[in-house]
Amino acid sequence: MTLHIVLPAAEPNSLVWVTDTLAGLGFQSTGNLEKITYLEDRHAACSAWGNRALVLRDEFVRQLRFSQVDVSSPESMLECLRSFAAQVPFTLGIQPSASARENPGLIVTTFIDGRPRLFYCAIAMPPVAIQAANLTCVGDEDSPARVFVDYYYEMSGKSVEQVLFLGIHAMRLAHQNKTAFIGEPNAWIFQGGSFKRLTTPELTRFIEMSKSLDASITAYAESSPIVQRDP
Repeated sequence: MTLHIVLPAAEPNSLVWVTDTLAGLGFQSTGNLEKITYLEDRHAACSAWGNRALVLRDEFVRQLRFSQVDVSSPESMLECLRSFAAQVPFTLGIQPSASARENPGLIVTTFIDGRPRLFYCAIAMPPVAIQAANLTCVGDEDSPARVFVDYYYEMSGKSVEQVLFLGIHAMRLAHQNKTAFIGEPNAWIFQGGSFKRLTTPELTRFIEMSKSLDASITAYAESSPIVQRDP
C-alpha cells in the first residue's frame, strides 16, 4: 500500500510530489525504498501503487530509459500509457480487477518545454490514462489524512512552501494511522527547471512543523473545553 500526493503550486511551472518510502519485501518484512524513479535524461519521473507496484514502475522506467515511451507531447504520452496498460496483463501477468478501486496504476510526471505535466494511468479494462491538472491523491484513497489536503489546498496561497507542508503533514498523519503500510514522508519538488528530492534536513524541518501543529491543536483542545462546568 502507498499514498501519492501531488500538488501543483501557484508559482510558474512548480509542483510538489509527496509519497512514502515504505515497501513490502516479503512476509512480515519491510524496507525503506524510494518509490519515485527519476530519469533526468528523459525529464520524467515515475511511481506506482497497488498490486506489484514496483514491478509495474520498473517496467515502465525500463521502457522510458530505452526511449520506447514518447514524452514529446501530452497526446503522445497518453497514447503510450494506454498502450502500456493494455500490454501489462501479457508482459507482467498483472490482471485488471473487476473493482476499479483495486486496480494498480502508474503516476508519471514529465517536463515537456520545462513545464511539469502529471499523468495517471490505471491498469483496467479498458485502460485508463488521463492528464491531471489539479491536486492528485492516489493509492490509499481512503486514508483519513488526505482530508487535510482536500480541505486546505484550495484555501492556501499554493506557494511551494505551503503545498510542501500540506503534503508532508498529510503523509506523516497517514504514516501514524497505518504504520505497517505507509512509511515516513518522502518529498520531491519541481521548481526552476529541475526536479529534486528534499534533503533530510529540509524534510526534517517540515516534519517538525507538522508535529508542532498537532501539539498546538491538542494543547488548545485541552485548555478550551467545550462545556464549562460551574464551580
